[in-house]
Amino acid sequence: ALFLGNKPAFCTTYYVPDNYPTIQAAVNAALEGDTVVVRAGTYTGVGNRDILINKIITVKSEEGPENTIIDCQQAGRGFTFSNVGSTPVLEGFQIINGKTTYDGGGISCSYASPLITNCLIKNNTACGGGGIYLEYSHPEIRYCQINENIATLTGGGIYLRLSNPEIRYCQINMNSVSVTDSSSGGGGIYLAHSHPEIRYCQINENIASSGGGIYLNMPSSALEISNCQIIKNRATLGGGGGICFYGGNPSPSLLLTNCAIISNSAGTANGGGVLFGFSSPIITHCTFAWNRAGKGGGIYSFIAPTTITNSIFFFDSGPDEIYLSNSHATVTNSNIMGGYTGEGNINANPEFVANGDFH
Repeated sequence: ALFLGNKPAFCTTYYVPDNYPTIQAAVNAALEGDTVVVRAGTYTGVGNRDILINKIITVKSEEGPENTIIDCQQAGRGFTFSNVGSTPVLEGFQIINGKTTYDGGGISCSYASPLITNCLIKNNTACGGGGIYLEYSHPEIRYCQINENIATLTGGGIYLRLSNPEIRYCQINMNSVSVTDSSSGGGGIYLAHSHPEIRYCQINENIASSGGGIYLNMPSSALEISNCQIIKNRATLGGGGGICFYGGNPSPSLLLTNCAIISNSAGTANGGGVLFGFSSPIITHCTFAWNRAGKGGGIYSFIAPTTITNSIFFFDSGPDEIYLSNSHATVTNSNIMGGYTGEGNINANPEFVANGDFH
């Protein structure tokens, strides 16, 4: 055979269970550049959970997540990526019933940057990151459903620590954090000292003490959430029904663009839609409606100079759509219930189409 550098010129495809009885056995046999294809079926037991991938290979199902199930049976997680560069691929699996007292009930990535695509990650439990845990990792997570996972401490759906993933075209729904502590949160996503790009995602019906949908804690630099639906999330104690964003010094920016922040709740705490603290958010082309909080039905801003352009704030219960505490806001060309001083602002019923259509 011809060789290019240290890699073989021809790659091999291994089938499970045809060539190897378990997924781990096939992964162990594969060389970098090889592919492991898993036939349809439900895979359980040793070798089909806690699957370690530490080389650049592709592991994919033959018939998609509807037909290829990794059932961890509450005895471990689905996959672990460790100390592997760009880009191993995980494609087309349903990962269910993972459970660990550590982090990452469904998938854990440490010093790894895989492409995770077309996976259903459901009903997994861990301390941090019930669905996915990321540490010093920069993966691409695309076209995945990360639903109904539980974290006992932080990050029901996804937990990020010192990681910069791209999360696109995902559903992150009905995840939760079980602990009732205002310092814990992120029912859908929790990040610490990270810089993700979150685009074209649904982040709906997640629950946590703070940051029902997303909890952003001291990101490493300015970050962007765009073209997302953040709907019916709930913060039970500490505020930020849809998003809770605490920056640092210097205060980082959150670019919130083309998002619908709808029907989130912070109860009697602050920031039904979003709670900002120690940051400098920029909101453009967003719709806030029917969010509920003790103060700031749409936004509660604490030491967070806020810029809002071309956005709608209506039907939020607060007492104010936008509540400022030791802060200020520059608002232009926006439609805000009750009115707001600024160039081009109006106060008029937006007349949404109805049934979840906010045109």
